Amino acid sequence: MNRIIVALLCCSAFFMADAQQIIQFHHAGVTDQYALVEGDSIYFDTNHTNLFFLNNSNLVEYAVADIDSISFVNDLSENVYVNFQGNTAVVTNPWAANGVEVETNGADVLITSTSLTQDINILWKDLQQMGHSKSIRIKDLTCC
Repeated sequence: MNRIIVALLCCSAFFMADAQQIIQFHHAGVTDQYALVEGDSIYFDTNHTNLFFLNNSNLVEYAVADIDSISFVNDLSENVYVNFQGNTAVVTNPWAANGVEVETNGADVLITSTSLTQDINILWKDLQQMGHSKSIRIKDLTCC
């Protein structure tokens, strides 16, 4: 039953995905979330027991039996999310159309803002996993 629900959800969800910014996989009391980008895809192995999610050139695998649900959300907050995964950084930037530009090169992240909004938050995830505890520097920060 889980396989059918996940398959139907995946098929119908990508028709709505262009209006959504984030996909969330809920499993074992944990929620993993990823920013959606053009070219993302979900597919299954031949036995339909594993789900593969290709997100911005990163492949994530889930056992279908372990997935409780999948959801899509819009981020209407004033947050830019930087999630370090191995040697890469995955950025969710709901401010892209409002003057906040993000460039990534592996785990290096450059965020530039021309927005007049003063309360844009940058939230970092999994810095400890990358071995960085205090190495984040904000250089040349100027505002209005």
